[in-house]
Amino acid sequence: MDTTHRKSVFRATLLTAIVSIGMMDLHVPSMPAMAKYFDAPDTQIQYTITLFLLGFSLFHLVLGPLSDRYGRRPILIISLMTGLVGSVMCMLAYSIPFLLWGRFIAGIGCGGASLLARAMMKDAFSGNDLSKYSSFIGIVISITIGLAPAVGGFAQQYGHWRLNFGIASILLLSVFIYIFFRFPETHQRPNAYALHFRTLLSNFQKPLKSRHFWGYTMCSGIAFSGIMTYATAAPFILQVQLGVSAAVFGLLSIFIAIAQSGGFSLNIRYLPILGLNRAILVGLGFMLLAGLFLIIIASTGFISVPSIILAIVFYATGAGFIFSNAYAGAFDNFGHIAGVCAAVYGLLQMGLGSLTTFIVAKLKEGSSLDIGFVFTGLAILGAILYHFLIHRAPKKIAPGW
Repeated sequence: MDTTHRKSVFRATLLTAIVSIGMMDLHVPSMPAMAKYFDAPDTQIQYTITLFLLGFSLFHLVLGPLSDRYGRRPILIISLMTGLVGSVMCMLAYSIPFLLWGRFIAGIGCGGASLLARAMMKDAFSGNDLSKYSSFIGIVISITIGLAPAVGGFAQQYGHWRLNFGIASILLLSVFIYIFFRFPETHQRPNAYALHFRTLLSNFQKPLKSRHFWGYTMCSGIAFSGIMTYATAAPFILQVQLGVSAAVFGLLSIFIAIAQSGGFSLNIRYLPILGLNRAILVGLGFMLLAGLFLIIIASTGFISVPSIILAIVFYATGAGFIFSNAYAGAFDNFGHIAGVCAAVYGLLQMGLGSLTTFIVAKLKEGSSLDIGFVFTGLAILGAILYHFLIHRAPKKIAPGW
């Protein structure tokens, strides 16, 4: 693939990633206001994240093989349209069930878009180049994760919670128009047998039988789960319990973006020295420090807005080390089935995130101490999985050691 085509893929991947990830937490500062508007328990509003992630993950298994068979472009276009429909449903929602259905449908569309973005990157790049450009995209995604709640906070403070979903709809429509008229196909050799049952079974089994694929994917899912834990619980802790306004809460999310971007930047700089695996260990170390710090300050009564933000900054920095390296490691041996591999990767990563947010929403306290225990537990689980699935895997498929 020539340089011009690669730049086009990189640009399209950036736009797709921004809109699909931005939809995830744009409305987060509005969650307390939405609970009040619908006169609903906090838990039901927190399910807007859980169901989005559920839709985001479940249809990966369908859309991945479809993209291997028919190409990335048509499936990406359909995914963006699905996300747009779900976003409009949320904007017009008149009840909690209608809102949750809208979030689920939006998750399906945005999940498909995110899946295709990963597959397109694998079509265009490989090896260290894949990790390098994934880190650049990760930086932009980190900025999006911070800016989306910031925009959502001001939309809530000076407008209405429906405005957030209106903004999301406009962004989805804009990217759809760009992809439809300007983006070429990246999958030059579609697999005519990709949808045959035996082929599907064989292709899905390949990554699922790989210890290092499981290890890298679960490390990525664990890092992501912590970020979503914060998004699920923090609006009610910071706004309701500590009295922070929606606009200020949104602006605080920028610290997360800066931290995660810092993690990606440090990863780019030190990747040649550390290798993929040691960089993941560094990320898990940051995550563990975040959890232990939050447990200590919550247990001693020194909880405050700055202390919570400092903890999530540590966690997000660690996540920045993990995401691009786990992605590159998981895909390393599966370039010929990138669509299926991206589907399984997304299912496991987002599925774990959905399960974690469901558990967090069910916690009665929803306190800073709960978040601290979740962060710590995730980091320890990641270290255990790393040891058994990556470190002890054959050296030839465990780069960095």
